[in-house]
Amino acid sequence: MARREDGRGRALAALCIAVVAAATASGTGCGARRPTAREPEEIATPPPRPSPTRRPRPRPTPRPTPTSTWLPAPNAPEQPLATPPGAASPGAYPAGGRDVTREPFTRAIDARTPEPTARALEAADRARVELESGTTGRAIDLADEALRISPNAVPAWVVRARALLAEGSPGLARSDLDHAATLSPDPAWMAEIVALQGATLEAEGKNEAALAAYRRAVVIFPANRTARDGLRRLSSP
Repeated sequence: MARREDGRGRALAALCIAVVAAATASGTGCGARRPTAREPEEIATPPPRPSPTRRPRPRPTPRPTPTSTWLPAPNAPEQPLATPPGAASPGAYPAGGRDVTREPFTRAIDARTPEPTARALEAADRARVELESGTTGRAIDLADEALRISPNAVPAWVVRARALLAEGSPGLARSDLDHAATLSPDPAWMAEIVALQGATLEAEGKNEAALAAYRRAVVIFPANRTARDGLRRLSSP
């Protein structure tokens, strides 16, 4: 009986040894680390690149409005009169002829007038009426409206210059006249532009330069009333 139990014990011990050996070989024995899912490798993320600084675009330098070379500079010595480009011959219009710059601007509208130009002339003519009534602020507003409709409407630039001059701003008026002169106006309007330039100079006390401008305006269009009135005013003793 003791031998049988001793043999059975040896058999159980041998079985345990075999089980332990098999477990150790497969890595599942005591103390062995069980395989786990592969941990993702940490990828180094590069630091964000700073966004480039945007440089503001340089604004173009506004070019000065070209002034007619035949208009006298303030306090410049008077030069012999010459016929400016685009001027009418001195005998083309009699001194007592029509000065269309003093007439309703709507008379220039006909069937061939583009619709925006017609609307601009109507607004400019309302500005002329307001100016003649003495309401210079309203005249300037209406002239602004006309120029928004058609920036090339010479009468609108001229009537706004007249209103600015009436308000005591000869410098602003001269700026409008300088621009109007670049729009290739016909002789009647060019003469008015030059004559009003003379009026701005006269308002600044530069009578000699104003006289020269009035005389040039009469050469361009002899019927111009602004120039003739200026010559009469400055030539009187």
